Amino acid sequence: MLQVPCVAVVENMSYFEVDGVRHLPFGAGSGDRIVRDFGLPNLIRFPIVADLSAAGDGERAIICLSHQQQLCYLWLSYTS
Repeated sequence: MLQVPCVAVVENMSYFEVDGVRHLPFGAGSGDRIVRDFGLPNLIRFPIVADLSAAGDGERAIICLSHQQQLCYLWLSYTS
């Protein structure tokens, strides 16, 4: 068993926004309950990002879909 403290609960793909309205496709409250029940200090919620899904489906890093070509080339140099 690892003796490493848990510092956060992360809710990945927890919401998406349309016209400024936040939608919770998987419901709400689970992360809050875990944080409360285990006395954890942080809850982090990441949104659903369509570009991230598309990048993963296309086997490309999301950074390579952006306008940051220099960063893409740098990333590719480390991962190739």
